[in-house]
Amino acid sequence: MTACLRDLADSDDHNEQTRTWMKQVREVAFDVEDCMDRFCHHLSKHHGDRQGLLEYLNRMFNMVRTLSVRHKVATDIQGLKSRAQKVSDRKQRYTYTLHEAGRSRKGLDSPYSHPDNLERWLPAIRGDGSGLVGMGNMTDAVVELLNNEQRQAAAGHRVLSIVGFGGLGKTTLATTVYNTPKLGGIQCRAFVPVSQTYDVRSLLESMLKQLSASAEKDKNDDPLKNIKDWNKRQLSDNIKKQLDGKRYLIVLDDVWRAAAWDQLNVAIPRDNNKGSIIITTRSHEVAKNCCTSPNDPVYEMKRLQEGDSEKLFFKTVFESGKCPADLLNVSKDILARCNGLPLAIVSIGRMLARRQNQTSEDEAGPSQRLPPST
Repeated sequence: MTACLRDLADSDDHNEQTRTWMKQVREVAFDVEDCMDRFCHHLSKHHGDRQGLLEYLNRMFNMVRTLSVRHKVATDIQGLKSRAQKVSDRKQRYTYTLHEAGRSRKGLDSPYSHPDNLERWLPAIRGDGSGLVGMGNMTDAVVELLNNEQRQAAAGHRVLSIVGFGGLGKTTLATTVYNTPKLGGIQCRAFVPVSQTYDVRSLLESMLKQLSASAEKDKNDDPLKNIKDWNKRQLSDNIKKQLDGKRYLIVLDDVWRAAAWDQLNVAIPRDNNKGSIIITTRSHEVAKNCCTSPNDPVYEMKRLQEGDSEKLFFKTVFESGKCPADLLNVSKDILARCNGLPLAIVSIGRMLARRQNQTSEDEAGPSQRLPPST
């Protein structure tokens, strides 16, 4: 487990599914280590190979004395084996690969289904924002806020917070802004997923690697050599050197606590007014605490309008992007329950898109059994 995690730690380009799986493996590995420590503490004493009644009685007494501990360790080992197997099974069950996206399957000629299309479902990976539904105006608004901040800033970096509850598309919006050519003159950039549980050193290392990617490198002098051995102070000092005097863009995605911002902010130079930082969070309190000045804006995400919701749903379910007449009513029922939440619309749309050769009656059945919206 440790070797696997170390290999994966060498790369920072992991999707959310892989990061979740790594976290689960790491938790199991820690519990395995704790179990081994308990075994070594209570049961690893060797009483020798001596023969005789006294030694036999000593071994029997020790066996009885440690019976409950042995039972507890054995139960823990069985539980850990089961957890490790379940983590592996879940990874296999929900893994989505590009190979699966391209392979042909029987029944895909149905007008209501189509091959998995990762680029169509995750259009933000294209970088130009094309193909995103309902994000055009939001992207323009955030870019305008960043440009206004640059004109008004006298000193120090600017912070823009994108706030909204889960599933509204905060990360998608931040990714689109991060990649848009409308923010010209960016000399270095970094996109750092923070999440609820995080390791500050790993985040600083990821940030430094991304910021250094665009810098000119001397083949004989690697500035990031032995970076795995650097402490947090060394990482912070090198980040400041990379950002000094440059126009930069840093995205800190999914920040749950203001403490995470405080720990990362120390690595960002305060005297550079050319830099911009975007923070996505679910908490208005976190957004407020991340502001470095009263003028730092907070952009609040809204639900999708009815027209954008329909467009996103039809684009996800139907390859043509148009809904057949016999499925229009059930589609509207599903959208009413999604209530403008992009994550819900896309998730249900993907599930329906994988279903093959369905009639309108088949599609209507499950929707009628959906729980009432809250």
